[in-house]
Amino acid sequence: MPALFADRVLPVFIDESCNFASDAARLAGCVDGVNLKLMKCGGITEALRIVATARAHRLETMIGCMGESSVAIGAGASLAALFDHIDLDSHLNLLPDPASGLEMNEGVVSVRADQSGHGVSLTC
Repeated sequence: MPALFADRVLPVFIDESCNFASDAARLAGCVDGVNLKLMKCGGITEALRIVATARAHRLETMIGCMGESSVAIGAGASLAALFDHIDLDSHLNLLPDPASGLEMNEGVVSVRADQSGHGVSLTC
């Protein structure tokens, strides 16, 4: 990995390899950043640990998603301000999405402030 990192043309981010804060620390010299997914890292608490560890190692951060509904995307959106890059759009691929409350306007996902929790409510 260090040889690949040295010859990179584009930034290298760890994705599937980053499930714990220790992963970010272990690979810090080999990558430019971490892309984490709440569903893979165990939720908000570990995500906060990963972000803190990444920042301590001067890594960029990204929050991503898998095939998730608005429920999970709302949780990710509540942390979005902590990240350098954001990719939270998988709820747009679900028909029907079992929740409502997130809005997409000109590429920006907004969470409704008048909803409790992460701004979404179940519709099923």
